[in-house]
Amino acid sequence: MEHLNKVELRGIVGTCRIRNVGGEKIANLSVATEQHYQDSEGYYMIEITWHNVRAIECENIQCLDQIAKGSKVYILGRLLSRRYTDADGKERTSIEIIAHKVKLLD
Repeated sequence: MEHLNKVELRGIVGTCRIRNVGGEKIANLSVATEQHYQDSEGYYMIEITWHNVRAIECENIQCLDQIAKGSKVYILGRLLSRRYTDADGKERTSIEIIAHKVKLLD
């Protein structure tokens, strides 16, 4: 059986922080996606979900300098889950998407 860890997002960038680490550009993005549905009373609702995305500039990711708040993006990547203990001693889980491809849709 083949295992699969694949995420596709099409959304709008909230924040974009780019930094240089060891000669590589790394971007940390927050991307909002929307889910439209009808609730039990018949009202149309919009659920917005924010995703944390990390992208390292490479052959499939060359547009990092063009990404800004409000940019529409397509992201292909994988989920990465990490467990850690915070300063208060509480066990926490962090989930982010590691991008393999980023494309501007504007």
